[in-house]
Parts: sequence; structure tokens; C-alpha cells
Amino acid sequence: MKYLVLIALIFICQADLAQEVNLYEVEQLPFCSKTNDEYNLIPYKKGGFLISNQQSGGMTQVKDLQNNNISSIFYQNNLKSKRPSAIKVDLNMKFHIGSFCMNEKNDCLVFTAQKSLDDLTLGLYISRKKRGNWSKPKLIFAGYEKMNLMDPFMTSTGDTLFFVANMPGGAGGTDIYMAIGTIGDWPTLRSLENNINTAFNERYPKYYNNTLYYSSTRVFGNGGLDIYSVRLTERGFISAPFHFPSPVNTENDDFAYYPIDEETGYFSSNRNGNDDLFHLKVNFPQFDCQPYIPVARCFEFSEEGENSTDSTLYEFEWKFSDGTTYRGEIVNHCFAASGDYTIELNLIDKATNKVYDHVASYDLEVLNTEQMEFEMQERIPRGSILRLNAPKTSIKDDISFYWDFGDGSYGQGRDVTHVYNRTGQFQISLGEVKMIDGVAQKNCTSKIIVVTP
Repeated sequence: MKYLVLIALIFICQADLAQEVNLYEVEQLPFCSKTNDEYNLIPYKKGGFLISNQQSGGMTQVKDLQNNNISSIFYQNNLKSKRPSAIKVDLNMKFHIGSFCMNEKNDCLVFTAQKSLDDLTLGLYISRKKRGNWSKPKLIFAGYEKMNLMDPFMTSTGDTLFFVANMPGGAGGTDIYMAIGTIGDWPTLRSLENNINTAFNERYPKYYNNTLYYSSTRVFGNGGLDIYSVRLTERGFISAPFHFPSPVNTENDDFAYYPIDEETGYFSSNRNGNDDLFHLKVNFPQFDCQPYIPVARCFEFSEEGENSTDSTLYEFEWKFSDGTTYRGEIVNHCFAASGDYTIELNLIDKATNKVYDHVASYDLEVLNTEQMEFEMQERIPRGSILRLNAPKTSIKDDISFYWDFGDGSYGQGRDVTHVYNRTGQFQISLGEVKMIDGVAQKNCTSKIIVVTP
């Protein structure tokens, strides 16, 4: 991967995620060329805008000083086409154009480009569409000499611009920044912290539904750039970065993920030798979830026979097969799990503290239900971290866990965190897929959580 042709240049990993259920489905877009680069797709209508170094139809191809084709923004009018049908977006730029973003109306472009023939560093430019034509690009964030500013992404309202830079004082490599203001004027800059920026390279930020998607060369990835996501709240980025597993991330560069919704999106990868575009679909399993019903595991035990025992000399002792022991005529005990238990009632000689008589023995079955009993808070303040853990299983069990948080967000793995950004009542569902002899067996339990202001 590269900044552009001129310059040479993700939680805690999700736990126990089995791939047999094919959670992630990846497909290369059919029009991608075997020789040219296509990356940074922004869908629009049936097609999409993208970066490519392909030949502009019927025109003499402009090349750089190294005789490489100039990369530009194109519009591909049909993403399902097997042949390129791209039209170049004329921005009257003589240099390579790199990653870019557009506003909701698609009449404003912010893009990455070389600053001048003599200055090989990269800057961010803005151009607006007026009466069908794009205005002359204008450099934004002027004054950042000898620095690279690139990879812009505007929020839907345009009041926040995410971008990447190698500014002094950063975490190292290239870092992600937020600029706040209005379209074309974002005076307030802030670096993203909290496990987002690292000593490595963070690139290609995209923002959707309180989630930041980005790529990074940080350690523990698959290699090159890998795609990550992290939840954003009013208090900052507080969930651990989620590292997308294979086949999304590979040992090559995987980057510029553009989410369509919680379950679909597009990303770029050079896994086939040059930059190509891929469609991603998350196949979240469908579950028939049952509301959680508390299991009766707490009992009162008492001796039902006629009691003529001299309490000054003897006392009752209750021994449970889970290792618990009580003394007294009446005791209460809660079993930690379902199963079969044995309860022994003994008479203890107080003088010797030894068993004087074995009074009785009981067998008790604590019912084993099919529901999963995950622990969670019943009420939680908006914006705070909710930590959820699936039940522990044998290391030999081939089990995948899937979480539906009830607010349009999902999670995968045994241990997850989530942040609710609005108040209300939500149903949290934990689905389990257990592979037995190659057959998937499903189980799902749901609980209600109340999110307070």
C-alpha cells in the first residue's frame, strides 16, 4: 500500500470466534482491473466514486515524473458490472489524487493530493460542485509544511472532519485527528487517543453510527494494514478496538472500510497484487431467542423427623457435595450451577467435634435448563461501559458467541463491551452456535436492560 504512487509507504482481539459459521462474506467487485488500482469506494446510487489510475477514456493519459499513471477520482456507474465504466471527475489537478470523502449531497469533495511540483508532501483540498462543474480545489489546513495530511472523512452534517497526519507530538507514524467546525472551516483540531493512535500507522478513518472504522499497522494484526472498529461516545473512544478476522484482514494491506449499515460495507485490499475493491457482508446468525427465566437454585433445608436431640450436647451438620458445609437445624444454600447433588445430614458431638450419627442422606436435582445464564447489570447510565461475558465452556468445545445489543449494534466473542448512546429499554440477546459432528446447534437467551440518563 502507499500514501500515493509517489510515496512508499486494530478489544483486545475478539476471543473464541469460530469461523465455521462464515460470519464474514467477502467478494471482489467484478469490474476491478487486474492491472490498475481501484480503492476508496464511496457508494452513490447504483455505482460509486473511487480512486483509480486507469486510462481516462479517449484521452491522453497524464503521467507523473516516474512515468506512472496519475491517480484520480472516477465514478463507476454500476458496481455489479463486469467491465469498468468509470467517468473521471474533472478537478483540474496535475498531481496524484488520493483518498477522499464527499458530503451527503455529493456536491462537496475533500481529497488528498500532492501540494506542488516541488513539494512532495500531501495536503487536503476542498472543491464544490456548482452548475455541474467542480470549483478550483483549495488547500485547507494551510501552514503544515513538511507534513502529510490525508485520508479525510466528513460526518453527515459536515461539522466534523476526520483525517490522518504525521504531525509532531503524535503517537508515532501517522495518527488520526478530528477537526470540528463547518464544511470547509474546521478550526478545532484534536488527536484521537485511548488505544486508537499507536506508534504505528493509523489510516483511512470512516465514521458510522457512533463507530469509527480505520486501518492500522499496529502489532498483533495479520500483517500490513488491518481493519479495526471502535465505539465512539460523548466521553471519547472507550471500547477496545475490534480487529476484523479473516477473510476481511489478510497478511496484505486491507483498508478504507466504508460501512453501509451494521451488516454490509466496502473495503480495499491489495491481496491480489494491486489495489482492488471488495464487498463485505456480515452473516449474523438468526436465533429464536427465549427470555431469560431465573432458575431456582436456592433452597431451605430442615430435618423433618421428630427432633429429640439435646442441643447442649449435639448439633446438626449439613454437608453438600459441592463442598459446602453448614451447621444448624435449618440452613439455606444456593447452588452455583445446575446438576445432581448429594446432601448429608450428620449429628455432631460438640465435645469431640466429630460425627456422632449419620442421620440422613438426600439426592437433589437442580434442573438444567437450555438457557444461557450470562450476568449483566439491570440498569446502566447512558454512555457508560457495559461488560458482558458468555458462560465458560470446555476448551474443547467448538462454540461461537453472538451478541445483539438491541440498539442496532452487534458483537462477537465470549467477552464483549458495549456503550449505549441513548436512553431507553433494550433487549440484549446472547446467541450460541455449537458445532457437533459438523452440525450447528443454536441456543439463545435474552435479557432486558434499562439505560438511564
